[in-house]
Order: sequence, then structure tokens, then C-alpha cells
Amino acid sequence: MTDTPELLRRWLSNAHPIGPAVRSDWALSDMIARQVTPADAPVIVLGASAVSFAHTLIRNGIPPARVALAEHGSELSATLQEKYPEARILWSNAIALGATPPFGQERAGAVVSVLPLRHLPVGEALVTLNAAFGQIREGGAFYQVTTAPGCPLQSHLLDWLRLDACQVDATDADDVPFTLYRLTRRPLTNRPRLLSGR
Repeated sequence: MTDTPELLRRWLSNAHPIGPAVRSDWALSDMIARQVTPADAPVIVLGASAVSFAHTLIRNGIPPARVALAEHGSELSATLQEKYPEARILWSNAIALGATPPFGQERAGAVVSVLPLRHLPVGEALVTLNAAFGQIREGGAFYQVTTAPGCPLQSHLLDWLRLDACQVDATDADDVPFTLYRLTRRPLTNRPRLLSGR
């Protein structure tokens, strides 16, 4: 199965509406909740389709004021803010995180993303991840949802960004296989060095 932005957007935007009519299948959101706990707060969620994740994190004990959603704008995010006025909605993309830190000087313990990293131009993917990791504290992690087999980022890009990636969970939701990867930043001293030839 290919990891298409449309597939992620359609499933996530329709699967878990905020309100009384919530579908019984919480497999995907529960997969996020198993990895991201109140100890990780504050948490940043990237992508309009990830509104259901923000709702699940709040439902599982993270205060709304400790959850930020960065996206271009949608009815779902407006509904989230209506239900949780304290939640921080950033009407911008992930690249703008550096210019508009959602929690000021405080860094997040986790970023949860459904951004289509595989389909972004390389430069945009690099800038997006750099901006996100600029808002993650030491020991924190970037969690990426994907529907395709294998890591959502190529190995040479991981090396360039000093990132390690590992699969931490997987689930089926409406017969769609979803995988969750955790990306963490290596210590600066572990970045591959260019040999001088001497």
C-alpha cells in the first residue's frame, strides 16, 4: 500500500469526529496514546487530519492548554478549539514553528505528525523536521504515522538530520494498516564525519 496524503486525510478526518457520535474503532488514536502520555506534555500535533489525535491526548489526561495543533486551518481544528478553548491552534504549517513557538521558551516532549513526509520535496521535508525538532526538548521524540511499509524517511536524510528512527507500534483501522515511527535526534558528536583523506 502506498502512503498517500489523501488516504491519511480521508481516514483521520472521518474516523473520529469530536462530539457524541464517535466511532467505536479507536485503534489508531489509541496507538498514539500508548506512546504519548501526560509526562510528554506539552505536545505539538502537525496536520489538520491529526485533530483526532489532539482530542485523544486531551481525553487521556494532557491538559488542553498543553496541546498545540499546527495546520493551515480546517473545520475540524475550529471544532477542537470550540470544545477546548485552552488548546493552542496555530494557523500555519510546521515550518513556521520556529517563528511562532507554541509554548514560548518551553519545548515539547513529543510532536505527533500525519504530514506526508514521503511526498514532500526533500528540501521541504528537511526544513519541516528541523523546525519540529527545534521545538522538541532533549529526550523528546517526533512520532510519524504512515501507511506504507518501511521508514517514512530515507536513511541518508536521517543521517543528514542526525535522526534515528524505529517502528514503535502498528495497527489496522478500517482494514487500513497503519505504522507509527519514533524519530529521535542523535547527540551532535554522533553525526557522521567527513574524512579529510589524510
